[in-house]
Amino acid sequence: MRCVAGAWRPTQRSNNTVAGGWPSALLRRADGGFPHNGGPSAQANKLHNVAAHGRACAPADCAQRRAPACASNEVLLNILLHDADSDAAADRPGEAGALALIRPLAAPDSGAAQNNLGLMYANGQGVSQDPVEALKWYALAAHQGYAPAQYNLGYAYANGQGTAADAAQALHWYQQSAQQGVALAQANLGLMYASGQGVAQDFEQAMQWYRMAAQQGEPTAQFNLGVMYANGQGVAQDFTMALACYEAAAEQGDASAKFNLGAMHANGQGGAQDFARAQAFYQEAAEAGDATAQYGLGVMHANGQGVAQDFTQARKWYGLAAAQGHIHAQFNLGFLYANGQGVARDDARALDWYRLAAEQGDAAAQYNLGVIYSLGQGTAQDHAQALLWYRKAADQGDAYAQSNLGLMCHNGQGMARDYVQAFQWYQMAAAQGDAYAEFNLGVLYANGQGVGRDYAQALHWFSLAAAQDDAAAQYHLGVLYHLGQGVAQDAAKAVHWYRLAAAQRHPQAQGDLGSMYAKGEGVLQDFVRSHSWFNVAAVSGNAEAAKGRDQVAQQMTTQQIGQAQKMARELKQRHFQDFD
Repeated sequence: MRCVAGAWRPTQRSNNTVAGGWPSALLRRADGGFPHNGGPSAQANKLHNVAAHGRACAPADCAQRRAPACASNEVLLNILLHDADSDAAADRPGEAGALALIRPLAAPDSGAAQNNLGLMYANGQGVSQDPVEALKWYALAAHQGYAPAQYNLGYAYANGQGTAADAAQALHWYQQSAQQGVALAQANLGLMYASGQGVAQDFEQAMQWYRMAAQQGEPTAQFNLGVMYANGQGVAQDFTMALACYEAAAEQGDASAKFNLGAMHANGQGGAQDFARAQAFYQEAAEAGDATAQYGLGVMHANGQGVAQDFTQARKWYGLAAAQGHIHAQFNLGFLYANGQGVARDDARALDWYRLAAEQGDAAAQYNLGVIYSLGQGTAQDHAQALLWYRKAADQGDAYAQSNLGLMCHNGQGMARDYVQAFQWYQMAAAQGDAYAEFNLGVLYANGQGVGRDYAQALHWFSLAAAQDDAAAQYHLGVLYHLGQGVAQDAAKAVHWYRLAAAQRHPQAQGDLGSMYAKGEGVLQDFVRSHSWFNVAAVSGNAEAAKGRDQVAQQMTTQQIGQAQKMARELKQRHFQDFD
């Protein structure tokens, strides 16, 4: 009447356990928020610092950065190009006329005129765009000590405009300009120290320059200063100061600052968690076109945080962010299509969005592509492609992918069966606590596949997986205790593990529990309960259990059989929790 299979079998991960849900970028992986399974992330306290260490200020416009020495020339350029509110605007000569007037002024070594001429070449105003010529004029003005030109020359070197990128030269010219008080130069100098470009990384120096620029109201510096306070870089971590800096930048319309304000309110940093305020800041940043804010707003609509849950709105915002190449928005859009949330289920479109994220290196998307190809969802089943994508994710340390890659090696799917490779991949995933991998390692040890047979090791790995409520592991742990393999025989413990697995609808465990009651092993002999468990297992498709039920019935009265049938119905109502 035993229902134990002759060989231990590996478990198959279904698509239901695919990493689904909400990756994080301030809310996941691009740094902050919600992980793939939809719960709070271990990354949730990390702030969005991509912009902080990658956002530089744009070239300075001389009309906004005037130096007293050449005021007459700068006022002239301002009148020619920038005085849009003037009543005489229609009489201005325009860009071509401005160029004709400025060029003679640049010749007598006027730093302001030379800088403005450089700007016109850089922007293609009144002349064909020519970054090399722009660089020449910036350099002439910069060598005269003209601060805005020094900034623009540094910017050109930093970005390889009109010359090869040269971080050391960029640093030099930013320093020259910053020391004369140009806020944009101070902000970008802070960025170079923070990121270690052209100089050894020095967060304290970065803080010093960011502060100088922020005190002049420069929004990029205010934003980056907020990130430094939030991350505790060059200063003690201080979320209250981070909030203040972000708020100052946000008041000037900085979308990234609005997004980080939203993230901090969502994570309860610097104050109580407040999803409504988070949503409001995300909304402002998202409407300004910030892709990460659009993604974050999608997450909030998907999770019903600060707003009513609305997958249609989530899809809208993910779509806007995904169109800008936002990797996690692409992943989540794929997830919505795969699950029919906010849109009709469409496995083919899910595949397309997962692929876009996977090609950008997202391990969860690569894993999901592996599952899709393995199961043939939205595309023809293709084990070779499944192997390819699992391997990409596994090489990034994704435990799910490592586990499923081991399973494909174990079963010989898309490759020749290879127990040794299966063992290696299972080990990697099990080291990260993956229950399937722990169970399958137990299978290999129990069968002596890819490793010497070792029931004690099988017991160890089954125990770890069983502790994570893995039904197959609980069942096989019961078998080891029942048979005394790798451990002293203990029928009572076998019954304990069979019950746990049976409650999770494991048909073999339900059948073996029936067998234990029939024989009185680990429990008092009870034909009524035996019959009820055999009956439950038989309904679940366990053919051996059906035979066991019929054999036990031969030793029961009609009344007892009726009691057993009633008990079987009650077991179902109790979600298969045993009566003991």
